[in-house]
Formats: sequence, C-alpha cells, structure tokens
Amino acid sequence: MASVPTVEVNNLYPDLTFSPARIDRFFHEIFSLHQHGCSGDLSVVFLDRSSHSQIHGNFLKDFRPTDVITFPADPSEEMAGEICVSVDQAIEEAKAAGGPILRRGEHCPGAPVVYIADPDGYEIEIWYEPHLGD
Repeated sequence: MASVPTVEVNNLYPDLTFSPARIDRFFHEIFSLHQHGCSGDLSVVFLDRSSHSQIHGNFLKDFRPTDVITFPADPSEEMAGEICVSVDQAIEEAKAAGGPILRRGEHCPGAPVVYIADPDGYEIEIWYEPHLGD
C-alpha cells in the first residue's frame, strides 16, 4: 500500500466550516489509490479571493483569478505538497462550468451549506454561504 502523507488544514476563510476527519479520510483514500512517492505533510489552505490572488501573483507571477493553486512535493522539507483553494473562486468556477446550485440550507443554526452539481451530475456539498450576488 502507498504511504499516506499527514494532512494539515488551515482555514483562513471565515465562513467555511468542514469536518477535519472527512478531509483526512478523503486524502487517505486519494493517496491510497496508487504509488506516488509522497511522504511528509500535505498542506491544504482555504482562502478568500484576495489572499489567494496575492499568493498566485507572488509565487507564480500571475494575478489572474484561479480556484486552486498547487505546489509540488519537496522531500528535503518533508512536504508532500501544498494546495491553496480560493473558496469564492471555486464557487464561481463551478457555476460557470454549468454546476448549478441545487439547494442551500443550514446543517444547524449558523452553519450554512450549499449543494452544487458538477458537470457530471455529482453533488458537491460545501458548508458555507458564498458571498456572491445571487
């Protein structure tokens, strides 16, 4: 079986809630699918559009909006890689790709959720309310 990196999640998006256990299970399944040679820590960070654009510009010299930025593994630093997600942009990209918002609601009071369908019809659950003028 392939090794599974340790996942470190940083949530810098105030309206996003998630289950760390579900994220760990997700990445455990992904990394268990094939030999990848990654070990160490996988850093995942959720950001607002402005912070994400700043990282995109500073490190990749490209200030255009994007939903996800990835940085490769660095075995010398015991890093399995880094994933930076713009929550705002991810919602816009999903909608632009034809992923309609199926429904909105709350898991419990104060914990909003939105369900989007991806282009293949699979339902994606996001636990927050995007700040878009819908």
